[in-house]
Amino acid sequence: MGDDSSDDEHVEVCLDEHGRIGGFSSCGISYDFRAFEAINRSDASLISKIKRDCVKSFSAQSSDSSGEYSAGHTFWIASNDKPKCLLEQIAKAIFEQHTGAVTDGSKNHTPLIAETSGAEFWSLCMESGDAVGWHWDKDYATESDGLNIHPHVATVTYLTDVGAPTMFLEKTVGSPIVGHSIAGPIKKGYLSWPQVGKHVSFDGRWLHGAPDELTDAFSRSNEDSRDSAEKEDTKSAKKRRNPPRSKKHQAKKSRKSTARLTSVPQRITFLVNVWLNHKPEYAKRMESRLQRKLSPALHRAPIRFVEHKFVETKKSFLDRRQKKSLRLTWPIAQSTTTPADLSLSLTNTAGANILGAAACGCLALKFREAEAQVLERRCSERLRSADGNC
Repeated sequence: MGDDSSDDEHVEVCLDEHGRIGGFSSCGISYDFRAFEAINRSDASLISKIKRDCVKSFSAQSSDSSGEYSAGHTFWIASNDKPKCLLEQIAKAIFEQHTGAVTDGSKNHTPLIAETSGAEFWSLCMESGDAVGWHWDKDYATESDGLNIHPHVATVTYLTDVGAPTMFLEKTVGSPIVGHSIAGPIKKGYLSWPQVGKHVSFDGRWLHGAPDELTDAFSRSNEDSRDSAEKEDTKSAKKRRNPPRSKKHQAKKSRKSTARLTSVPQRITFLVNVWLNHKPEYAKRMESRLQRKLSPALHRAPIRFVEHKFVETKKSFLDRRQKKSLRLTWPIAQSTTTPADLSLSLTNTAGANILGAAACGCLALKFREAEAQVLERRCSERLRSADGNC
C-alpha cells in the first residue's frame, strides 16, 4: 500500500457490460490489434539510450521482489503529470496516442479524472531464449480482492530484434469476478515478431504471451514484406539468436534477466498500459533518485506512430519442418484455485491459420473449432489423453 491509502480503504469500481471501467467502451478508442513504426530504428544513439534506461528501470523493479507473478511494482505517470525522464515522456506519449478521442473531449461523455488516468509502464530485459508466460494484464491488487480489472489498452514497444514473437489472443477472462470459469474457445489472434522501434497495441483484456515454442513453430518468412534494410537486420538477429532456450514460464512481473547490457543478445521491451479513471494500486510514480539516473526528457517525445495495415495473404508462415499440424499447451499465470492451460493447434497447410500480414512483422490468425482454447486443468488433461473436446 502507498502512503495515500489504508488497509480498510475500498475503491468503488463501475464496470460496463464489456468488463471495462465504465463509460469508455464507445468513446472512439480503438481496442483492435494495431501495429506501428514508432521509434526511429536508424537512430542508434536514441535506441541505445532507451535500452539502457529500460535495463536500469528493470533492475530497479527487480530489486524489491523475486516473485514471478504479481510481484513488485510497475511505474505510473498520470495524464496531468510532467515527465521527468525519457521513459516517462515516452510512456505519456503512448497514453496520449491511444486516448486522443477521450482527451480531446470530442467523443466522450464520461468525465475524465486526470489523477487516475494515465500510463502504467515497466520494462522486460531477458535473454533471447527466455519466455514470457501467458497472462492477462490486470490491477493485481484488486485481483487479490476477487475482482478482475484490466487496462483499457495494452501496448508493447520492441527495442531489439531477438527473442520469441508475442502472441495476442482475443480471449478475455469472461467475468469480472475472480474464480469464475475462464475456459472457452478462441477464434482470432495476432503474432508480432520483435523488431526494433515497433509498437503494437491491443485490447487490455486479451490473453497474451511470448513462449519460446512460438519461435520454432513459426518461420520469420514475413521478411518478404520488409524493405532490404529490415531484411538485413532480421538476418543478423537470427544469427545471434542461438543460446539454449529456457522452459521457465514468466508472466508480466517476470524477474529473469541480466542486470546490464551485455554482449549476450537480449529481448528488451517497453510495456505501457493505458488506464482511464482507475490507477492500479501497485503502480507508483518513479522515485526522483531513479529519474535522475535515467536519460532526461527531450524537447519532444522521440516517438511517432506510423500504422501498418494488414493485407490478405495466402502464404503459410508455419515452419515447414513441422508436421502437418502442431499442438502446443502452456499453463496460464493467474491467481485462482482452478489452474488453466492454453491449448493451441496449428495447421501447416498453405495459410490455413493466416488471415493477413502487416509489413512490420505481424500476422493476423484465425482458428477453427477446438484449434485454440483455454481449458481448465482437469479438462486439459483429458484433452491431451483423448485428443478430443471436453
